[in-house]
Amino acid sequence: MDTARTTLARLAPWLVPAMSTHLLYGPGKARHDDHLLAVHQAAGFTGRDAEQAMKTVFTFVLG
Repeated sequence: MDTARTTLARLAPWLVPAMSTHLLYGPGKARHDDHLLAVHQAAGFTGRDAEQAMKTVFTFVLG
């Protein structure tokens, strides 16, 4: 069974490197980030720890 990363690498080999090197931001991404931050804050993270936890989970899932 292919992972999402494997499938993307096979179908669009340029996309995986582009996702990790270019900042993609818009209204949808802003809502997503706000939601993830709220989830981590509800779990007890505060301030920079909440942001770091959010980025760590996102990077793990992406990678």
